Amino acid sequence: MGKDKKVVITLIGEKQARVGFTFLNIGPLDKCKTCEYFGVCAKNLETKRVYSVTEVREGHFPCPVHEDGVRAVKVVETAINAAIPNRTAILDSVITFCPQECEDMLCKNRELCLPLGLYDGDKCNVTKLGDDIKCPLGRSLKSALLKHLQ
Repeated sequence: MGKDKKVVITLIGEKQARVGFTFLNIGPLDKCKTCEYFGVCAKNLETKRVYSVTEVREGHFPCPVHEDGVRAVKVVETAINAAIPNRTAILDSVITFCPQECEDMLCKNRELCLPLGLYDGDKCNVTKLGDDIKCPLGRSLKSALLKHLQ
């Protein structure tokens, strides 16, 4: 694992506790805030970021949300596929992410232009470049794998 990935220990549902499982942290539910495990569970993760499990640890804990309880895991924030302007598409560069606003709800590029887990103003490292994107609005875009810099 590269030094650029911040490892976080958290708790996730027993059924989700497997290496490679990826999830969007939507934030804690109200009943989580009074749980004795809140500090190591939901409080460790940034809301609305995407994480991947890198290691499952021993130990099982009861949980008011997950029927089968939770398990301790190590997670890292996941790199996200996104559409970026061709002029900023430089491998290993650091960019300020700006989502591509578009009102076409049926556009096949929508998930790249408005990716879950990245937000306007995020500093990101361009870790991989993909194909040019055919934009119906005529924008000059390229797909890229972006790693949010924490």
